[in-house]
Amino acid sequence: MVGCTESFALYHAATTGIALSKIAILSTVPALLGSVCQWLLPRWIDARNLRAFKLLFYFIQALGLAMLAYSTQVQNPYLLMLFSLCLYWIGGMASGPLWLEWMRKAVPSLCMANFLSKRNGVVALATLCCYLTTALFLQRSTGSQAFLIAFSVGALSRLAALGTQFWLTREALEWPREKRLSADPVNLSGDFRKAVIWVVALTSAFKFSVATASPFFLPYMTRDLGFGVMTYVILTSIPFLGRFLFMSGWGRASTDMRPFIGMQVACAGIALLPAMWIWFPSFSTLMLLELCSGLLWGGFELCSVLILQRFSGPGAVLKWIAFHQATMNICAVIGALLGSYLLENNFNYQQVFYLSSGLRMIVVIVLIVALRRQPATSSRFRVYRTYLNTVLSLRPSMANVGRVLSAGRPRKRNSI
Repeated sequence: MVGCTESFALYHAATTGIALSKIAILSTVPALLGSVCQWLLPRWIDARNLRAFKLLFYFIQALGLAMLAYSTQVQNPYLLMLFSLCLYWIGGMASGPLWLEWMRKAVPSLCMANFLSKRNGVVALATLCCYLTTALFLQRSTGSQAFLIAFSVGALSRLAALGTQFWLTREALEWPREKRLSADPVNLSGDFRKAVIWVVALTSAFKFSVATASPFFLPYMTRDLGFGVMTYVILTSIPFLGRFLFMSGWGRASTDMRPFIGMQVACAGIALLPAMWIWFPSFSTLMLLELCSGLLWGGFELCSVLILQRFSGPGAVLKWIAFHQATMNICAVIGALLGSYLLENNFNYQQVFYLSSGLRMIVVIVLIVALRRQPATSSRFRVYRTYLNTVLSLRPSMANVGRVLSAGRPRKRNSI
């Protein structure tokens, strides 16, 4: 579904000549509505209607994809694209936590990290394969009919997922009480709570600085650098590979205070990316930058989840995650609108990208200082080096690719 539709919706909008301000709205507002719906979800749903709502939101997402396919045949597709993407993100961001809640009953908690690592790795690889296949199809085809077919395949894929979920959830899956394993309790001192608040606030500000540039990387590639479909596809598919490689670091990233270390490392690397797009505009260097982007964003997303899961207090995890997503997306909307305003008022891509890198670096500095002032999360330089060597390094990631793909018996691993 993602490989056929989500990845090409904004590309289709850019190629149809939609204004930059409208592209900024398409890339941020639907995700914002999805996160708000995710935030309100715990108030609507309890364990008794979990299955029904999960299937409902799967259907809403499939409906959004069907409308997105129809929008390719409309002369002025902007409003229809916006509405269909809103349905898509609302359905996706609402069904995700419901699926995760259902899986918590089917998988013992101590096995959950390993399960999600392998599952997400396989999903990332499948997305990459579908993405490249769709790109080859679009390159060999012309006109809006090609996008109609691609988006229709995405809608049918989601309907197939709806059917499998209906079949899988006919009976409640739950481990016997004696087999429900729980992780070691975490000391939730006041310092940890303050650190979590700092992370939530500053990563939301970081999303604002990111959104001033990220929605415009696509127009920059297609309009300024003159990249064709396949060049664009290769560059935008490489982050999927980076995320796939990073999934093997899930267990390593969850130990001790590493989520806080990882958040600082990931944000510092991401802050440099827009400036690097300007300094190294060649295809080969952009490939390397996009691989690093996938690794770093994988670390950012993973550390966000781990910090909120382990240090936000019992019974508040889903609320904190939903609140964090909502605030980040609100900031992303504001940042994207600022970036589009600057580009439509005599600023060029280079100036906006430099501005974004500068804003990101300011947030990173504040984040590092804020966490170092908390005794519970203050770390020495060697801890950052250990994180880089054991979690974000390509060497252990490549060594674990086979394990991520294998469906065999669990293997014993040496602790790191």
